[in-house]
Amino acid sequence: LVKAGAVDTELAAAAEAGQSQTMAVLREAGADLNAALAAAAGAGQARAVTALAKAGADPSLPDAQTGKTPLTVAVEKGHQETVAALLHALLEAGADLSAEPQSPVATLWEELRRGDSASWKPELATAEACAVGDSGGNRALHTAITVGSPLPVLKDLLRHSAEVARQKNDAGDLPVHLAIKHRAPLDSTQAILDAYPEGVKDKDAAGDTALHCALKQDGAAQELVRSLCSACPDVCSVADAEGNM
Repeated sequence: LVKAGAVDTELAAAAEAGQSQTMAVLREAGADLNAALAAAAGAGQARAVTALAKAGADPSLPDAQTGKTPLTVAVEKGHQETVAALLHALLEAGADLSAEPQSPVATLWEELRRGDSASWKPELATAEACAVGDSGGNRALHTAITVGSPLPVLKDLLRHSAEVARQKNDAGDLPVHLAIKHRAPLDSTQAILDAYPEGVKDKDAAGDTALHCALKQDGAAQELVRSLCSACPDVCSVADAEGNM
């Protein structure tokens, strides 16, 4: 890391140790966020990476001495969850990942960002890469739905990590919740339903099932509603947080 003042050094140390409360105090004191991000990436502190990136640290900035970006360091040290957190931050910033170091996770997430079925390579959807989640609990399937990846991509991800259809991210959303909220095409939503039909009646953080999410949208498609009810008929008797069926 570059030389920094006492506050900068303390923030880097706090980030390396994953001490979120200390990090918050030092950020407000004006400490060097970029140096702390580099430290967190090297230590495999995915949640610290996410917090620092949201606070304004630049995840694409290379170290002045080594020339390595935080992602390069995380890849080299095998911190896969941190790699995913950094990729998420880079994608949110609209960064070009083509110049970043390649790893199974990095390559997969870059292809998901492209959203181009013509260039999609099914071999990227390895079980290992699909299983890695970012600091928000989003795995490749969650991310693919959010960015609008086409059906062939979703099918490949489900083929290698069908269990992810049962996993919520930290916001409380299953892949089927995300499919509804992001208005995924019906065939994409159906593929997710086929992988985990019972997910239709699981509730999100707001207490809504996938059916509630669909019905609360303007112009809810009748075909979608029928598909949700067919996947798990019991969902029709599940109330939302306000007691509505």
